[in-house]
Amino acid sequence: MKTVACVIDDGFAPFEFGVACEAFGLDRSDDGVPNFDFRVVAATPGAVRSKLGFSVNVEEDLSFAYGADLVVFCPLPGTRGRKSTRAWWRWPATPSPAARGR
Repeated sequence: MKTVACVIDDGFAPFEFGVACEAFGLDRSDDGVPNFDFRVVAATPGAVRSKLGFSVNVEEDLSFAYGADLVVFCPLPGTRGRKSTRAWWRWPATPSPAARGR
């Protein structure tokens, strides 16, 4: 596993976001742990507001997530207990050529 995408949207949970950043975004190569190509992505890049009111500036759209080895979804209010967060985020029927690596 080399690539990790963390998907956030307005109202994301900061704690879970922090866990994903801590687990996959920090350089631990000095401890013998491999680095990941970790990116925070959103359906619409730009300022994404957390449920606590602070914002994160996201530069990547969802294209990176298509080719990622692991995709982490930070929960939104009202999505806990659901089997998935696909209710608020869906893959397009056909990924873009850039997302497919072409």
